[in-house]
Amino acid sequence: MTEMQNDEIRVQWRNAAMVLGALFVSILFIFFDTVQTLVMTWWDKPEYNHCLLILPIIVYLVNERREIFQRIAPKPSWIGIFPILGGGALWMLGELADANVVRQFGLIFLIQGCIFTILGKRVVLALLFPIFYMIFLIPFGDFLVPLLQDYTTAFVVATLNLLNIPVYVEGVFLSIPAGDFHVAEACAGLRFLVATFALGTLMANVAYKTVGRQIIVVILAFVVPIIANGFRASGIVLIAHWSDMKYATGVDHI
Repeated sequence: MTEMQNDEIRVQWRNAAMVLGALFVSILFIFFDTVQTLVMTWWDKPEYNHCLLILPIIVYLVNERREIFQRIAPKPSWIGIFPILGGGALWMLGELADANVVRQFGLIFLIQGCIFTILGKRVVLALLFPIFYMIFLIPFGDFLVPLLQDYTTAFVVATLNLLNIPVYVEGVFLSIPAGDFHVAEACAGLRFLVATFALGTLMANVAYKTVGRQIIVVILAFVVPIIANGFRASGIVLIAHWSDMKYATGVDHI
């Protein structure tokens, strides 16, 4: 590649960066309430504290692929209009339904559409994973809590039955000879699950090249924390039982 071509690519990237920067500032201004709610959720809810790491991770992933800025020139693409329109429609739907997570999905899709429109197909394909990884900026997963509570309760009951410890179950409440337990929302394991899944997806992309292995890692990142939380909850109940409720209770385990 000649020096003239390199200069031309640098100019195109500079122009694209200026346009994208202006678009991002405009989006942050127009959707300020949605952005503010998003950031406050990262900060306030322990289940989603890991989202604070996602932006630095995306910067790292882009930096790992920095050679594309020398080889591929950005070329605007009209195809990006579709995710922009889809994201805008989804945000409006969330606004009408007063659903934060729907608004947040719409916002991220809109940003991804802007990136596609300004940078073009070739650049987006080269940066596909970092752009996809923006999905993990959205704090979603609360809908899994009831399912995780039921699973954790069933896991604890199965463990107690295996050890011949009498147990009475009513929903997510357990009673054993030593005392009573409640598999609360905080004990459902969502915090472990969403953080491990996000970081496991990153690990699959960074450490493995074949699609098969990447899929296996992603599946394990989803399954392992669910199983591990079952063992954790069972361990709490067993320690409390064997210590006559002297240990493994108090603070956040009552």
